[in-house]
Amino acid sequence: MCTSLTFKTQDGNHFLARTMDFSLILNPNAIMYPRKYKWKLYQDKQSIEVNFAFLGIGQKFDGNYCAFADGTNEKGFSCASLYFPGYAIYSDKESTSLLNIAPYEVVPYLLSKCETVKDAIKEIKKVNLMNVTLEEMQLLPPLHWIVADKSGNCIVIEPTENGLVIKENLIGVMTNSPEFNWHMTNLRNYVGINPLKKKEVTLGNVTFKPLSQGSGTLGLPGDFTSPSRFVKTVFAKYASTDCKDEIEGITNIFHILEGVTIPKGNVITEYNKIDYTQYTSCFNLDKGILYYKTYDNSQLIAVSLCNENLDSNDIKSWNMTFKQNIKFSN
Repeated sequence: MCTSLTFKTQDGNHFLARTMDFSLILNPNAIMYPRKYKWKLYQDKQSIEVNFAFLGIGQKFDGNYCAFADGTNEKGFSCASLYFPGYAIYSDKESTSLLNIAPYEVVPYLLSKCETVKDAIKEIKKVNLMNVTLEEMQLLPPLHWIVADKSGNCIVIEPTENGLVIKENLIGVMTNSPEFNWHMTNLRNYVGINPLKKKEVTLGNVTFKPLSQGSGTLGLPGDFTSPSRFVKTVFAKYASTDCKDEIEGITNIFHILEGVTIPKGNVITEYNKIDYTQYTSCFNLDKGILYYKTYDNSQLIAVSLCNENLDSNDIKSWNMTFKQNIKFSN
């Protein structure tokens, strides 16, 4: 599961935001990799040097290995991985000419090397995505990626049976399977939906008026499937009023994503596991700021690259698992 979107405010702030919906209980951390830090690939242990310091959300394991789900770097480049079950195809063979990396290493690799979406297109063509199970989590996640930069460019990268497919994402929304092109075609089924109240209709001598406000949204899907979350997020994004600055922007983004967040118990997997929204993150690409909230704490928390030593010798992490602290007034 998961839903993502890009967003821009009137004063030029660009954002990439997402929900993290998963049935496997994560222990996420906000993590910063400094410039020139060298992290090692999971399988062959080859070192990857960080050209641009970046901040993201990931899972930390022994030996300082981190599996990132999303992030942004000091150049205003950002990307996020989302589930792509039934469609993601990886290689079983190592390449002698390409960099062999695991799918869960795409996010830190691109953040380490790219300033723009154009850079990402070049870099992703240099890698061979391998069938490498992350033993600590006992899974090989089927993934695809949404990539954006502070110029407003956005693409989707999908490893399919036809090879690595890169598509320009002019709508700035992505969810899960099927492929991105399918979701774009499916939007045509909903072109009549709008925020306006429907007009009354007279049939013979009887006039029918809409029962309430919101009648223009009749037919907008409300379930938690990937196609429905895609349609609902596209509608909410483009129906939203213009936001003049960063505060209005992040406020609006989190409200949009609240419409597709999954409470515990609403989605049960075939393995009888609860799939729910464990965190929601939003990156300001122009300022290098991560905003996030978790299932157990709805307060927005911010972490900024600008407050850190980007030339440090060590990574830095922040625990995200604090519980909600509710205080009652007298």
